[in-house]
Amino acid sequence: MTDCDYNAGVWLSAAGICLVMVGAWFVAYEVVNQFEGETHGGVTSMGGLTRIRKLGAFASWETKKNTAMWLGLILITLGSLAQLAGLFY
Repeated sequence: MTDCDYNAGVWLSAAGICLVMVGAWFVAYEVVNQFEGETHGGVTSMGGLTRIRKLGAFASWETKKNTAMWLGLILITLGSLAQLAGLFY
């Protein structure tokens, strides 16, 4: 193993750690961020039945929150794989 090989593995592992850290912040945002306001509203149909549905602001907030969670999980996975690859590089 040459010094160049060792340095590449170390840098790959360091990049993986950074990806994991950024991904963890995205997941933490998803967990900590709370919606303020009404989440659901009722819609009365012609038969007099009331259906409950998500309000528009809540639905878009929930989509944004889920996107942050998935992005975080993807970054954590890629970062972990980069760390493993750095061990065997």
